[in-house]
This record gives sequence, structure tokens and C-alpha cells, in this order.
Amino acid sequence: PDAIKLNPEPAEAQYLLGESLLYQDNYTQAADAYGKLLSAYPKSPNGPNALVKLARSLRLLNKKGDACKALALMPQQYPKASDAAKQLASTERQRSNCK
Repeated sequence: PDAIKLNPEPAEAQYLLGESLLYQDNYTQAADAYGKLLSAYPKSPNGPNALVKLARSLRLLNKKGDACKALALMPQQYPKASDAAKQLASTERQRSNCK
């Protein structure tokens, strides 16, 4: 299993699955796909964006509290996230009415 976690291809496939489901408005399965990516491949380069998209999926499922909890993980989980990912997280915090 450790060898699989170091291979970026499964992580990329998992991220793309989440993206596909999100853009099909299948928020429950998208949240599941992003969650699996984050738990199986926490160091994936797509991790910060997956966390934001997980929060977006949760918000769109009317689970704003859970979305805010996910977004609260961003600074410690991904302190070196790109400015773009940080901006997306900020936007999602506003849309979810996070405190």
C-alpha cells in the first residue's frame, strides 16, 4: 500500500473523479471522492484544491457546518497551498458563512 500512496496517478484519478462528479451536480459522491483522496493521499499536490472542493460539495448539500470544519483544516493541513487555493478557500468560507 505504501508504494501506491507514492504513485501520483491514483491520486490524480481520484481527484478527477471528484471533479467530474462535482460538475455533474452529484455532490454526495463528489464529497466522497474528495474525502477518499484526502485520506488516502494527504500529500497529493491536489490536496488543497480537493479540500476546498470537498467543502464546496458539502455546502451545496446544505452542510455548511461541515464545510466550515473542512475549510478550517486548510492552514495546518496545507500551509504551503498556492495563493489560488487559498483564495478559493476564502471564497468558500464566505459562501458557507464560516466564522
